[in-house]
Amino acid sequence: MLTWFEWGSYRNRDLLYYRSDTVGPREIIELLLAEHALRELKQREEALKQRSIALQKAKAIESDSSELEDANAQLDETRKQIPRKEHDLYGAVSMLTSVLRKDYDSLRRNTKWFMRKEMVQDCSDRGGCCSRGCGCCSQRHLSKGTKGDGHCTTECWCCTAFRGFEISKEDKIDMVKDFQSRLERNRSGYLIDMADWFFSPLPEPPAVAPKLSTVASQTMTVIAKTPTKDMKTPTVTVTTKPLKPRSRWQKIFGRNK
Repeated sequence: MLTWFEWGSYRNRDLLYYRSDTVGPREIIELLLAEHALRELKQREEALKQRSIALQKAKAIESDSSELEDANAQLDETRKQIPRKEHDLYGAVSMLTSVLRKDYDSLRRNTKWFMRKEMVQDCSDRGGCCSRGCGCCSQRHLSKGTKGDGHCTTECWCCTAFRGFEISKEDKIDMVKDFQSRLERNRSGYLIDMADWFFSPLPEPPAVAPKLSTVASQTMTVIAKTPTKDMKTPTVTVTTKPLKPRSRWQKIFGRNK
């Protein structure tokens, strides 16, 4: 895979080089953390929606509605947190250099930008939906808007259903801290990978050779020899003309009717 970001240094300070830009790693780390936090919250919203729907159906059988009320209360609280996370992401994006911002915005015009093979493999390695082929990552029913789309976090409802239990709140916090520490590690290769995935252009699709037209593929070459005046050296003329379609009679008897 082509690496767009590279580590460098200036006056004993580690820097990232991208195209003609030089950027501090902190700006990239803050953006990646903001992206992850919003994606995590959007997936929590999705999980609570699924839970609310299931409890709504169960309510028709059982009269107890306390669980449904609790799920709806958590859903409302989660939705109230989303604007703050979106603002945090906006703040991180606004600090990018012009070159980085241009590529960041350009990449996200493709609504499935995060389905690039490296990110799919990363999700699979983490035991996410891409390891099971369920298609959740590319078909999530998130709330309107493209912000927050992406691969599985600890809040993914499909992963929770597959495990059969929800990860504890303490473990979720520890996993986010581990994610952050891997990004902040000295000259982190993981940071380079993540930065490439979140900024670099998608690879161009392989070129497809043009197909011959129907007329061109149904032609025959005719070589005609025309004698010259001295009758010794004939002139050879090569022409191309369309083949006549085979008639039903020819298909049966091998010749035209």
